[in-house]
Amino acid sequence: MAGRSNYDILSSLPLELVVQIVEYLDVTGIIRCQKVSKQWAAIFTTDTIIKRFLPRALELLGLDTTNVATADAKSYIRWLDGIQSSRPVRKVFLPMPGLLEMAGDILYHSRRLFYIMSWPKKIAMLDLETGEKSIWSGVAKKYLQGLALSDRWLITRTAKSTMVAWDVRTLEPVAKALFPAVPGKFTIAKDKVVIVHCYPLFHVSVWDLRSNHVHTFGSFSHLYLWHADADEDVLVAFEINWVTDPYPPRVQQTKWTLTGELLYRKQFRFPVGSRRMEWSSLRPHHDELVRTYGHKSVTQFYSEKDPNLTLHIIYDHSVGNLSLRWIDCVRPINQLTIWGRGGYFGPHIAFRWAHQLRGVAIYNAVTGTTTVHPYQLDSREVNTRKTLGAKLAPPRRPIKDVEFTFSAIRCFGDSEVWGLVTKDGLQLWFFNPEFVPDIPGGEPFLAMEESG
Repeated sequence: MAGRSNYDILSSLPLELVVQIVEYLDVTGIIRCQKVSKQWAAIFTTDTIIKRFLPRALELLGLDTTNVATADAKSYIRWLDGIQSSRPVRKVFLPMPGLLEMAGDILYHSRRLFYIMSWPKKIAMLDLETGEKSIWSGVAKKYLQGLALSDRWLITRTAKSTMVAWDVRTLEPVAKALFPAVPGKFTIAKDKVVIVHCYPLFHVSVWDLRSNHVHTFGSFSHLYLWHADADEDVLVAFEINWVTDPYPPRVQQTKWTLTGELLYRKQFRFPVGSRRMEWSSLRPHHDELVRTYGHKSVTQFYSEKDPNLTLHIIYDHSVGNLSLRWIDCVRPINQLTIWGRGGYFGPHIAFRWAHQLRGVAIYNAVTGTTTVHPYQLDSREVNTRKTLGAKLAPPRRPIKDVEFTFSAIRCFGDSEVWGLVTKDGLQLWFFNPEFVPDIPGGEPFLAMEESG
């Protein structure tokens, strides 16, 4: 009997059957199985199993990479596991005292970090790939706000409704436009900027940066999700009426050319499943309203009545499908908790600074769960410790709106790099095993003892 208790039935099964069994596991489960024993490590690192999980890992990372070699496939899976478990390949602290107070807006894309300084008015850039730091002064006289960033363009606002597009490689202004209303939310699709104006009604402007021409069209009542495809020259918009048409919500989908020609309009009931809630309590998050990853665009909503609930809505343009996923959290996360900006690791995993819980909340739409990871201070983050409390203890009561002035920590990043800006500097977490650069002035992370 003692011998039978150590019998490893998995090692005796045919590989074809093992592959069918592991179909029920997620990527984190695969990583855990590799650590059980040498026999299991050999099984769960075979080319057949690794390649089987590769498309799933790439999808969660928001990547469209194809023809990946087996050695690279293992790297992608390790990369994803690090994100889901908040274990980066490397952590670096970059001392930059006063950055949180000086930087009005912090934007990150394609390994470039831009911080828009409110006073003195200037734009600063840190290229994580080369380590190059650049500062441009005199870019505005009275007002400067960072709005959107892509691998090619930086969009800023220099007056109430005047926008300027900059080439991120030279930081030279290439286009300037004056809008009849204050711009609201933004997405960039190659050389087109989609601007959603929120007042008095939703309407859309598409700014062509090559021709510097603006097309304004539409009149929407509840525009919360859209997808722009510059190659197809189309914009797909979704009006979701949570309030007056409670269950299931009615959706109006319209498709336009990027010059404003209406191609079609249709209505349908949102496929929300059997779960019921008070739909009128839903609100979009305060940070960027829509993020696009290839042919997918995503947004999130929180519930004012249920602080344990977040809704993840995604549109897949390749198949024309709109879907919803429920994300639960065992600890309440409310509007004030996530006031500061966050970001997305990919189309299915988001993160935000949870001020009230003194940690980072990671929303996983695939598993339908939210995990709060307590913030770990670097030993040099002395001022941040004073702001958060020596032991990072969460407040005993909810924070009132009048008490909430600004977030002590701001987050940014993507699937490769996660950054946290504090009063003392910048924490950089590198998740991609193939991208772990040496940042000039960056120092190895040294944990403060009382922060765990």
